Amino acid sequence: MMVEQNGEKPSFDKIFEQKKLELSDLVKSYGGIMVGHPSRNDIIALARFEARLAIGEELSEEDKNKANTIAYKFKGSFC
Repeated sequence: MMVEQNGEKPSFDKIFEQKKLELSDLVKSYGGIMVGHPSRNDIIALARFEARLAIGEELSEEDKNKANTIAYKFKGSFC
């Protein structure tokens, strides 16, 4: 989670961009997007879920299931 700066919480957009970069770097460090690895859409979706949680938004059960499915792709590809 990003730390408050100047007494302000980071915006969804800032957190989303940071998470997207972190996940993209992770995928690149394992050889880039390949068959069986998370796709660009997976990276964007997981970054969006993480940013929503970071700003305190509650996820619906459907969103939690989608996020878990994507997270398992990362875990299965890189662990």
